[in-house]
Amino acid sequence: MAVKLMGVPGDKVLEDEKYEETQDFLLIDHPLFVVRNAKDYIEFFAEIERSGSRNPLKFFITGLNPFKWRWREIQIGLRIRLSKIRSPLESQYWSTTPYKYGSGAIKFSLKPSPDNISTSSKSIPKTKNYLRDAIREHLNNKEACFDFLIQFQTDADKMPIEDPTIDWKSPYQKVATLKIPAQTFESPDRSSVSLGAG
Repeated sequence: MAVKLMGVPGDKVLEDEKYEETQDFLLIDHPLFVVRNAKDYIEFFAEIERSGSRNPLKFFITGLNPFKWRWREIQIGLRIRLSKIRSPLESQYWSTTPYKYGSGAIKFSLKPSPDNISTSSKSIPKTKNYLRDAIREHLNNKEACFDFLIQFQTDADKMPIEDPTIDWKSPYQKVATLKIPAQTFESPDRSSVSLGAG
């Protein structure tokens, strides 16, 4: 999930965005990331490009010696690949990586409101665009809400900043509510805006 807040003043890191008044939040639907650090991130995507596959097996299985395999990353990758959702509005999302917050660090999460959860069916549809269909059906009838949660780093040794494959154990605290208003999700105007933005 990606969220862009508008009207956010302050210094920006990127030179070509220094006058922008926005803040972006990027999240995935799993609390842990599949690579440990920036070096591994480059290796991971280099293997995807080299192999032409979304399953870069050689990144995880680094030779004949299983003691050198990336077992933690294999487990996380399998959990991510095997998870199925009925609707993007029913899933929880996590930053996976920490961010500076004052003198400390936090991770953040978006947790769906119970009102987002459909009670009609627990099965996952087999249609090609079922995720889009689920969003359209929900937003055509009512808003969707998420709790915006933050999690503080309380132990630098057990909750490292540089390794997003390690689960932080501190509690999450709600700091805001994200509301997506009810709307005609696939109107011609919306389609032309999103097509033009790419």
